[in-house]
Amino acid sequence: MLLHDKLQGYDVVLASASPRRRELLSATGIKYRLAERFECEENYPSTLSAEEVAPYLSLLKSHAYPHNLAHNELLITADTVVILEEDVLGKPKDEAEAREILRRLSGNDHYVVTGVTLRMQHSERTFASRSRVRFAELTDEQIDKSDEKRKRAGLTEASAVLTKEEVKQ
Repeated sequence: MLLHDKLQGYDVVLASASPRRRELLSATGIKYRLAERFECEENYPSTLSAEEVAPYLSLLKSHAYPHNLAHNELLITADTVVILEEDVLGKPKDEAEAREILRRLSGNDHYVVTGVTLRMQHSERTFASRSRVRFAELTDEQIDKSDEKRKRAGLTEASAVLTKEEVKQ
C-alpha cells in the first residue's frame, strides 16, 4: 500500500511557507492544505550540535502551531539548515551577508540538513535527512549575479543552482 493510500481519511496540514516543500508534497499526490502563518521564534540552545538544529527547530515549529489537532489531522513542519565546518549558517540579514556566506561556501563541501516533524493528536515523530553538497568555485561576478536568485528563492534554494554536484549520504 502506498503512502498516498495510507493517508486517505487524514487531513494533512503543511505548516511551511516554503514553495519547495509545497512542490515536493504536491509531487507525491498527497492532498494537503496549507496552515495559516503563525509565529515561532527559531532559536535553539547553543549546546546542540549543528546536526541537531534542523530537527529541533522542526519540532519547535510543530509545538508552536496555534491550533489543537483533530483526531484525523496530520501536521507537517520542517526546517533546513546549511552547515559549514560545524557552523550553522543562518539566513542572511542582508545582501552583504549573503555574499559573504556564498564566499565561504565557494569551492567547499557543506551539509544541508532538513528536519521534519509529523504530529497527530496523540503522537509525533521527528527525523532528519542530511546531504553533502560540493559547492562550485565562484567568482565575485558569479556571486553578484546570484543576488536576484537569492531574493526570489532564498539562499538554500539559490545555492542549488550554484553547486557543482550533490552527494547523498
